[in-house]
Amino acid sequence: MNTDTAQTFLESENGATSRSSLTVVTPVKDRKLWMFVGLGLILAVGIFLRLPPMLFAGHGAPLRSLSAIHPNPGFDGIGYDESLYRGYVDDLSRYGLISYPAFAERYLIVQTRMPGAILPPTRFVYLYSGYLCHLVFDTDSLASLHIASSIFSELHLLLGCLFAVRLGGSVMGISSVALVAFEPAQFHMSRHALTDGVLALWASTSLCMLVANFQCPHQLRASPDAVASLACLS
Repeated sequence: MNTDTAQTFLESENGATSRSSLTVVTPVKDRKLWMFVGLGLILAVGIFLRLPPMLFAGHGAPLRSLSAIHPNPGFDGIGYDESLYRGYVDDLSRYGLISYPAFAERYLIVQTRMPGAILPPTRFVYLYSGYLCHLVFDTDSLASLHIASSIFSELHLLLGCLFAVRLGGSVMGISSVALVAFEPAQFHMSRHALTDGVLALWASTSLCMLVANFQCPHQLRASPDAVASLACLS
């Protein structure tokens, strides 16, 4: 085989190798792209379903045109726990954050006079979040708590997505996000003034921090992020 023939043979071999590489790499890139698009669509639908109903009801609602595809909650009344949380946020709005210790003292007095137990004003993260929503959006206490519940539920969905993708890859991420995004209990907690969604977020955050710390078993120590998430959970 002369030099020209050898060079031609090598060029043909390199061209075939390049074409086969493109044939293999292109489907992988396409699959990753479609999985990324699918994950984004699931997250978008899950966040949309967790938006407060107040955004879709009424003549002045900003998303009133989309009310037909946003299901209303089956229970549209005010639960006993919701009325208690609304009262605590009303007190925060009326007397300010500096009076919070007085709320706890008044709770002890009221609790001793009742035969059953009622929710204490110790869910500070949730109550203060409702108070901040009241200041930012200028809504009443109950609507502010609904907004806070919606935000915490959406953050929980995003956290679950990041945790699942990092732990098991994109396939596990899509499967996990699909389960959480369309879970009925998540819808219920995101549309009512309940602290369960907040506790679920901080419990998941603590789990993520625990797994992250166990990735370095020789450097186990109480990291500030794990301590902060546990403090918020308590």
